[in-house]
Amino acid sequence: MSIERVSGASGVEAWLVEDHSIPIVTLAFAFAGGAALDPVGKEGTASMAAALFDEGAGTTTAPPISAGSASLPASWSLAPGRMN
Repeated sequence: MSIERVSGASGVEAWLVEDHSIPIVTLAFAFAGGAALDPVGKEGTASMAAALFDEGAGTTTAPPISAGSASLPASWSLAPGRMN
């Protein structure tokens, strides 16, 4: 399996790995943030924000967000933990 390094006009770099034997698209993002940037004394802030991500915002409550996600042939998750 080949791994191709690609970059966009903005300088964002990614690895492109293609395997046409199965009909799946997977995207993974990692960047400095999340728990690594929690202020001292406020550890857990990023974890709490991630847990609240699908609870609604503004006039949209959690059930419509969950229902909208459930109707898509896709899934998503957040992992705000520290990566070593």
